[in-house]
Amino acid sequence: MNLGQIKEESYSVSYDENGGRFNIDPSLHSALGLLDQIIEKETENDSEYKKLMAASPMVKDLEKSVGEGWTLFHLKQLKKLLTDKTL
Repeated sequence: MNLGQIKEESYSVSYDENGGRFNIDPSLHSALGLLDQIIEKETENDSEYKKLMAASPMVKDLEKSVGEGWTLFHLKQLKKLLTDKTL
């Protein structure tokens, strides 16, 4: 993805209680598009970091080569909070 472009995705949250749909306003839609780009870039950075840690001869670095990094995890949690139906 070109970092200068915002993904043209439709974000909506379904309410199971009433069967209705709530569409997120355009400014939040743009913010979520930017957040998707940040998450994509951090996913790449996290993958490279894990490769470096896995190749390290230090045993303590091996544990850093698994799972999501702190920043990536929290960015995904932020997106989840922003798109959660309870907001």
